Amino acid sequence: MSPGASIIHLNVVSFMAAVEALRDPELRERPFAVGSPGAARGRILDVSRLALREGVAPGMPIAEAERRLPGLRLVRPSPDAYRRANREMEVICARYAPLLENSGGGHFFLDLDGTRGLFGEYIDQAVHIRREVAEIVGLDATTALASNKLVAKVGTRSLRPDGFVAVREGDEEAFLCHQDVRFLPGVGPAIGRILSVTGISEIGELAAFSDAEITGLLGHRGPELRAGALGIDGSRVEQGDLARRSVAARLRFDNDVLDEASILAALVTLVEGCGLELRRSRLQCRVVAVELGYSDNIAGRGAARLPRPIALDGE
Repeated sequence: MSPGASIIHLNVVSFMAAVEALRDPELRERPFAVGSPGAARGRILDVSRLALREGVAPGMPIAEAERRLPGLRLVRPSPDAYRRANREMEVICARYAPLLENSGGGHFFLDLDGTRGLFGEYIDQAVHIRREVAEIVGLDATTALASNKLVAKVGTRSLRPDGFVAVREGDEEAFLCHQDVRFLPGVGPAIGRILSVTGISEIGELAAFSDAEITGLLGHRGPELRAGALGIDGSRVEQGDLARRSVAARLRFDNDVLDEASILAALVTLVEGCGLELRRSRLQCRVVAVELGYSDNIAGRGAARLPRPIALDGE
């Protein structure tokens, strides 16, 4: 990679709510949430900034949100509008970046390496891209420029709901030092609880551990998280639309199997393989599907769309 930070993370916070406010400007002046009213066990998909301030959050049961904030307006989701806005952002980003990772929902990674001669300094390109998204699409994107994806992602998390930050190559550890440890990719609810109990609140505190100490505290994931806390990240920008990417595994039994325990053990093996690939690629999934093919050529399939992204085997 050429000297200098060339990775951009572009993220429209509360993307669905932001698109809905574009479609209906009256929503900008009142708290609202995106969800399907009347759905059994329905949950909030996204919230406006005003609703978030009032204690309504994505994933919350709709009934609870309405009790917490009487008069909350519920807006039905508009998938076509979200895809259209995301596509418009992709077109703008693709003009600048030879490598573009589209994670969907207004969430992009760009690698600008080698484009200085065409478009100028990387920091200027980042500013131009953010401005074009605002002017053409109408969305304010939180934007960070850094030397790798992890630092860029922490950068956008530190700025929410919007803003721009550039982290110079060599300044990664200093930038991360006093950031909230919950901003570090890989620190989910379970690890977050462990760190909270031990009094660790900043990324720099995690970086200060030795490999042995961090392994003792967090197990096999500890050294990877410590490396991240130091600003070390070897993951690459993955070309394409990650929202359409799938991770799959299959297993064929040599003989007919009717034993439930044997089938469950095989399923666990497949899940572990897929989970490992997700985590290595720093991905999460929203849809899980299982297919069964029987010896008499009858096939069965089941799928579920998850309320939130997951990457852990147990989940």
